[in-house]
Amino acid sequence: MEVKVPGYGVSTINRLIKLLCTHEIARFSWMRTNAENFHADMINKHPVVGGYDHVENKGVMNIGRVMYQGILKIGNVAAYYSENVRLYFPHNDQEKNTRVYEVLIYDKSPLYLSKLV
Repeated sequence: MEVKVPGYGVSTINRLIKLLCTHEIARFSWMRTNAENFHADMINKHPVVGGYDHVENKGVMNIGRVMYQGILKIGNVAAYYSENVRLYFPHNDQEKNTRVYEVLIYDKSPLYLSKLV
């Protein structure tokens, strides 16, 4: 398997690939947000961590997605920025970014079980 990932350009990786798997799929949802309101929108929410910026040691990246030219793109949300929190994603071997996107949220609520009944 090969995956193209954004990160100071686009890289192709074919090892150490981790896929997100769960037995509790109902706990996950996508939440629309944008670069300016990301941190305010995430208050009392749990965005899924998708990595860490190891190049410049900036901080945590979350998992995001956007529809781009008719293709659903998955990428990393640069949550370590205090403002202008953009989603970065690969497209045609170029790193693109957007100000409006969705972020993957995990519901830690103990009331989760009552939602299933």
